[in-house]
Amino acid sequence: MGLNEASRLPLYVQLKELIKEKIEKGEWKINDKIPSERDLEKDYDVSRMTVRKAIIELVNEDILIRKQGKGTFVKELRIEQDLVKLKSFTQEMRLRGLNPSTRVIDAVEILPDIDVRNKLKLNLGENAFVLKRLRLANDQPMAYEVSYIAEKFCSGLFNHNLNQSLYQVLTKEFNIQLNYAMQSLEAGIASIKEAELLNITENDPILILERLTIDGQERPIEFVKSIYRGDKFKFLVRLIG
Repeated sequence: MGLNEASRLPLYVQLKELIKEKIEKGEWKINDKIPSERDLEKDYDVSRMTVRKAIIELVNEDILIRKQGKGTFVKELRIEQDLVKLKSFTQEMRLRGLNPSTRVIDAVEILPDIDVRNKLKLNLGENAFVLKRLRLANDQPMAYEVSYIAEKFCSGLFNHNLNQSLYQVLTKEFNIQLNYAMQSLEAGIASIKEAELLNITENDPILILERLTIDGQERPIEFVKSIYRGDKFKFLVRLIG
């Protein structure tokens, strides 16, 4: 497909869309090196400035990535996660055509500290379950989660399969109807432990999400801290005017 000089669309926009189409059709795959600026200039009979502008926009859109001294490559797309609807990690990945899986790292029952106790509105002496899990998509580590669940609402939780959606277990096995959640999101850098679990490098960017999930009776059921790979995720929020 060539470029149409008679079109009202600028040539750099046409070239940008053409490159995106090649990626979407799989002609250029993730991590593939695309043709050089000189080759694109020659192939599509446009100026170097037109080629450069198209590539800059695709880099800014996280579709291409430039590597110093190596060229320009197709970038792995980040997973867009909706912060509006209450969905589990498992649901989010399946919605995007990815195969989710979970590795349980630790599962213990504790007397929580005052911070967790206050979040879950537990009385002094009431226990909480702590569930540490690595969440994967297509066998690739995506997030590390530490969940605190009020024991009084789901006694025997650890007798069930926790290598699946925790929300599904709470709903099906304990008849807990999750209603909404309050959550916060901030940027951070990976510790040595987090980097090892997520298969990234220490001090790589991460996204830290904290969520308090409430059931239909206005009871706090779970408090979770999730560490997401910064190179794999971006979070979307819908603003209503």
